[in-house]
Amino acid sequence: MKIVIMGDAHLKGLDDPEQQVVCDFFDSLTGIDRLIILGDLFDFWAGTNKVALREYKPVLDSLKALVDRGIPLTYIEGNHDFNMGPIFTNDLKADVHANSTTMTLTDGLYYLIHGDTVRMTRGYRFWRKFLRSGLFKVLCALVGSGFVWRTAAKLSKKSRDAYLQEKERGKPDIDEYLQIQTKGLIRENGYEGVLMGHSHVARSITLLAGGLRGKYANPGGWRNDRTYLVYKDGPIRIKTYEA
Repeated sequence: MKIVIMGDAHLKGLDDPEQQVVCDFFDSLTGIDRLIILGDLFDFWAGTNKVALREYKPVLDSLKALVDRGIPLTYIEGNHDFNMGPIFTNDLKADVHANSTTMTLTDGLYYLIHGDTVRMTRGYRFWRKFLRSGLFKVLCALVGSGFVWRTAAKLSKKSRDAYLQEKERGKPDIDEYLQIQTKGLIRENGYEGVLMGHSHVARSITLLAGGLRGKYANPGGWRNDRTYLVYKDGPIRIKTYEA
């Protein structure tokens, strides 16, 4: 079993040159059994937004071509892309998960999650719930796709700025929190491994938790380094895409 795992490309639209790089990457994938995207492929996706569909058409076309070649797609929603909608569930026939899922691979059971729920303040917990609510969908319909797209771009920048400020203040890095949560998941559930994104730090390591050994793997930030993971019958290797 060979699987490619990637995420956190944070594609910004047609003016983003990275979108073509991701398209080329998807087009190059052959001889694999599945593609897993661990969220935040898009810098903004919230339901069926007409502007987003136009801005992300190249990468959506590449995903459709990949699925048409017989490569199934699993999508774990992130904190920048959620309510993926019928284009993913129907057109792309993707296995979409709003929060997390488990998957049995060659060597055992794995837990898949984006990772943004690891360290949630009360405010973020409320905000995350609101963005996925029916009320938010109604508001989006009322104000229109263009306004939602422009507002989302501003909020995304604000979120990145807040994260950088946290790092400057010396707050523990999210990568540490993800590894701590992974140990808990392995200890409590006996998972063979945990696959997470969100931290933008590529990892493929073995952790010891309560006498159990399990893997923690993260494809890292495609946006920063173009890293991804290749799982092949147990071993998980970090790869870098050379455009």
